[in-house]
This record gives sequence, structure tokens and C-alpha cells, in this order.
Amino acid sequence: MSYNVNFDSGTDGATVAVSGAVSAIAGTPVYENSPSAHGGMAARFSSGTVTTCIRCNTSPGTHTGSMYLFIEAENDTHIRLAAFGDTGNTITQCNIRLKSGRTMTLADAATVDKAIGSSVIPLNQWVRIDYHFDISTPTAPVLTTRLFLTAEGTTYTEQLTWTFTGTTGTFGRVNFGISGSAAVTNRKVILDTIRVTDGVATWPAPFNPPAPSSGAKIWNGTAEVAITKTLWNGTAEVALTSKLWNGTAEI
Repeated sequence: MSYNVNFDSGTDGATVAVSGAVSAIAGTPVYENSPSAHGGMAARFSSGTVTTCIRCNTSPGTHTGSMYLFIEAENDTHIRLAAFGDTGNTITQCNIRLKSGRTMTLADAATVDKAIGSSVIPLNQWVRIDYHFDISTPTAPVLTTRLFLTAEGTTYTEQLTWTFTGTTGTFGRVNFGISGSAAVTNRKVILDTIRVTDGVATWPAPFNPPAPSSGAKIWNGTAEVAITKTLWNGTAEVALTSKLWNGTAEI
């Protein structure tokens, strides 16, 4: 099973609706038209003392995922951006966590950080988080994340991985947004273009990669130059012809 959550069908300021892969809502996440990573709408998750997230109970077991993240101001507490657990929302196996210093960690069910990142996510800029969640061994799921500070980039800035042990229950839900509660002033994130695909054989590609440069190019030893219908004859570039060299002359 695979799905995309892109929020584009919403109305700016309205509460995110249960639709498609979104099987439940916690708190009041709202549609946000500025900023949005793709299309015309994203989702804002703002929480003071309650969980505010979308719940995707249709997600597969072992799977690959991706989401785009935008932070307007630094949070004054830590956030679980993605919480992996059972459909009853009673057992959590592991979490992708955003720390108050804008770094990422992988945390266990008790939100104890197990893999700790150091790359600081910039404010007011879209970034991308890709992940593998491998539960081939249910009691020891493996979570691996890749952070792309260039949102549509193909080279990740940081990779984290951890094997979590002792987890129980049947996986069947991901909470995206803000999971957990704390009496804080600022705990807000914006998410867009959440993608989930069965299996972990390959990593997701950027959703909207940059268009390739026009025209094929070649390296001339100093810089990239356009490919032309000429060749180097030892003295200068000359036009290609439809002739062959027979050892004495062109024929």
C-alpha cells in the first residue's frame, strides 16, 4: 500500500479533514496556504498542551516515507514529528523527534533519544525528511532517517539510524505532526507532501526535483560547455563531416 498526503484540497485556515490516508485527527491542525512546499496548501500543527497531528492508520508495516518540514520559530520544547505505533494509539514503537535546538533525533517509546543528530534545521526554509521503517523483526524495528537541508536535493545532509528493542504490539499507525503534550508557549511546525510506499528497497526521490539544464554539456577541462558538431583536429575545432580517414585522406 502506498499513499500521498498533500493537503491541497483544503481551505486556508480550516481544520484538516479526515480524508484518504488520513484516518483520524488529533487536536486542530489547519490548512496553510503560505508557505506551502508544493501545490497550494500545507498543514500547520500548533500545540500548547495537546497532541496535534494527523493519524494515518492505512500505512503499511515495513515502509519508506518522506515529508517536507518548515519551521517559522524555534520550539521551546521537543516535538515528535512522526510517532510509529499501533492503530489503537496505545503503544508507540519509536519516534522521529525535533529538538528545541532544531536538531533531529530518533527516540524510543519513552522519548529517550537513541540516535542524536547535529545538523541545525534553518528557520523559514523547507527541508525534507526521508525515512525507512523496517519492522521485519517486530520486537526490534529499525528506523533510519535522512535529512535534506536542500529540500529537493539528492544528497542528504545527515543520516541517523537505530535498532529499537523490546517493542510490542502490531504496527499500524503513524502520527505526523506534534505528538505528546506539554504546557509550552511555542510548539509549531508546518508539514507538506507526506509520502509512504511499501518496502524499504529504495529511498524516495525529491518530489519536485530541479529541472535539468537545457542542452547537453561536456567538460572541456576547465568548464562545462555545450556539445557541438565539431571536433578538435590538433589545431582548432572543425565541423564534423560524414567522411572516414583511410590512412591517407578522407573518403
